[in-house]
Amino acid sequence: MGVISYGDLVLIVYEKRKWLIKVESGKKFQTHLSIIDLDRVVGLPYGSKVNFGVDYLFLKPTLEDIIMKYKRLTQIIYPKDAGYILVKLNITPGMEVLEMGTGSGALTSYIANSLRPTGKVITYDINEKFTTIAKENVKRALLESWIEFRNFDGNLPKAEFDSAFIDLSDPWLYVEKIWSSLKPSSPVGFLLPTVDQLEKLDKSLKETGFWIDETVEIFLRRMVVAEGRTRPSGLMVGHTAYLTFARKSEHKNTNIDTVMNNTHVT
Repeated sequence: MGVISYGDLVLIVYEKRKWLIKVESGKKFQTHLSIIDLDRVVGLPYGSKVNFGVDYLFLKPTLEDIIMKYKRLTQIIYPKDAGYILVKLNITPGMEVLEMGTGSGALTSYIANSLRPTGKVITYDINEKFTTIAKENVKRALLESWIEFRNFDGNLPKAEFDSAFIDLSDPWLYVEKIWSSLKPSSPVGFLLPTVDQLEKLDKSLKETGFWIDETVEIFLRRMVVAEGRTRPSGLMVGHTAYLTFARKSEHKNTNIDTVMNNTHVT
């Protein structure tokens, strides 16, 4: 894992408190407990404990650590949802992935990290403020080489993408364009917060020629572990969003069940 150097990001941990800090010469960081002199940790292995009034743990940050500290104007996609999205969209190195709704760039970063070293995520947004912040965020995560930001002007390239994820409030308006932009059989995912949005999306997907795989809601409940007192936490991240996953069918405007029933295997 190497040693802590100037210019590195380091995750400073005390009990359950965490701070993500860039190590710079002469820099001091103040917590609610004490002042940390970052010059003193340079050259130490990641994972070291150093006493600055109390013992702090200095860890190499994971991508999740960095993303959860992203600057944001919008709600980010949480790890509990992001992991399932990556699996369902079959994100692998070398793919070209469409994202609509960049937001703060959280899912953009997870996708980019999964398709390195030869793939790329093409992400669209109409809000320049969101795009500016997302660019700053992904640069901090060192992922800008695998991300291309575009302003959405109403058009998408044809049959270019291996996979797609859509985080828009009205995705049913763009389902035709999304269908055309995907390669045959490619998966697509959608994130929506309300049931009525799900129903509009479901209708549009069926009319356009997508096979709908599933719609899910993912919950995460942490455990409080202590000898003789282990129990579920009283706090949990509950509803964040509904996730719908579908696949492009070449039988556009045709009921896929009818097509499959008329197909004979010999």
